[in-house]
Amino acid sequence: KVDVRYTLKKKPYVAVLDSSSNYYILARYLNMSGYKIGTHYRVMSKEEANTLNAGVCVSICVEPHFVGPFDAARTPLSFVEAMHKFVNSGGNFLAECGGMWTYENFYTNYKLN
Repeated sequence: KVDVRYTLKKKPYVAVLDSSSNYYILARYLNMSGYKIGTHYRVMSKEEANTLNAGVCVSICVEPHFVGPFDAARTPLSFVEAMHKFVNSGGNFLAECGGMWTYENFYTNYKLN
């Protein structure tokens, strides 16, 4: 038996980040679980994800797979800084697969304030 701590009354609004063109991985799972794009989730472009802040109205941001190649305009550090601000302002974040490595390593290596 599993202890149920919380029962959600409605679906959280999800931002699927498209930092490295892999949004379809999580979009497919969301679609299979009854989420509808535009109603329950949206895909955030590379430009939107790179400037994420507390003013974005989403319940959680998810990063399905964020790996290189990186360039001067799209460095991991700029995405990590944006996510750091979002999470510290009360936002929720889930990184999967290559996204975990990228966010954990660039945070550790650059020690954001």
